Amino acid sequence: MLGRFLAERQVEFAWELGCDRVIVIGGGGAEAIAVRHRSEELGLQYREISGPHALAISVEEDGHLLILDERLMAFSDKLPDNSLTKPKITTLSAELGQDAGFERIDLTRAWGGAMLVEGRHLQGLINLPEDSEAAPAILRLALQAGVPEIRLADALLADGDWGLLRSEADLKSAQSKLLDSRINNDSAKPIGQRLVDGLLKKLGARLVSNAQWPLGIAFAGILALSGALALAWIGMTAVGFLLLSVGAILIELSRKVKELGSLPQAASKIWRLLPGLTYLALLTCGIMAIDGVWYRMAFPPLMLVSLLLLPLEEAPKLVRILSDKALAALTIGLIAFLTNIEAAIMLVGLFLLVLRMPWRNLLQS
Repeated sequence: MLGRFLAERQVEFAWELGCDRVIVIGGGGAEAIAVRHRSEELGLQYREISGPHALAISVEEDGHLLILDERLMAFSDKLPDNSLTKPKITTLSAELGQDAGFERIDLTRAWGGAMLVEGRHLQGLINLPEDSEAAPAILRLALQAGVPEIRLADALLADGDWGLLRSEADLKSAQSKLLDSRINNDSAKPIGQRLVDGLLKKLGARLVSNAQWPLGIAFAGILALSGALALAWIGMTAVGFLLLSVGAILIELSRKVKELGSLPQAASKIWRLLPGLTYLALLTCGIMAIDGVWYRMAFPPLMLVSLLLLPLEEAPKLVRILSDKALAALTIGLIAFLTNIEAAIMLVGLFLLVLRMPWRNLLQS
């Protein structure tokens, strides 16, 4: 699941619902170690127990326990509001639920794979054999105790927002769904970011699955930016700006891959600072490429970078799409083959400035 065990994704699901500790029956092995590390990363306590009897005494009577089917892949934001903030048993229609692999309760209901119960509902586990399956046993105890139910919409199964991973096809579908849920599909994104999102949708599962990929892509991006600086230094400015656009895409891709691997937490600060290297390289290449006195060398690239750094939240859609550092570098490189680099930088900067001008205010005045 994008570089993590399914159980780690379930830990994230529980964290998003407000759980503060993780209890694992059994333990040992690579999966349990990964779950422990993920729990600690999210600030959750982690505990391994021997079986259902130990579980019965691990939760205070007035405490709450979230139980998940070990094959469940679900998205917390797709749950009905407040559905698992109080003791509840999620259910599905019997026919659809059974076809999807969920445990059937009776003629009309199937268990939805998740439930929240109180500690007092676990006491009956002590009377069962130690080798009993915990989740089905707790489900029966909760039903007998009259824990309220909440019926999940059939659309959750149809849309892939809730389901059991029973095959390789299920895993691939769930990975694609998880990837889509974590990529912002804003149609007004800058062109470079939209290109990165397209690469993520095609390669994201493979890139996130190995922790070395973000570092490798970031290193390649930094090499590209360094190469652009070297080319600008020796006078090959047009090629340098084309290479700079490639570096900008690689830097953005590495940051996005790292963020996907870190979610639901934010990536460390150093990854969030990486795009600043692209702006710095764009500014430096521009200064080195222009001949003349210092203020003539500095003004066009400073103006360009300043326009690219202006906030985009309230900007019109076209401005947001075109205000992209990779696109700016690419355009400068292409124009520089037709004219001098100073004119290319000034033309791109002038274009961004015209886009940014408050024409509506001008017409109103």
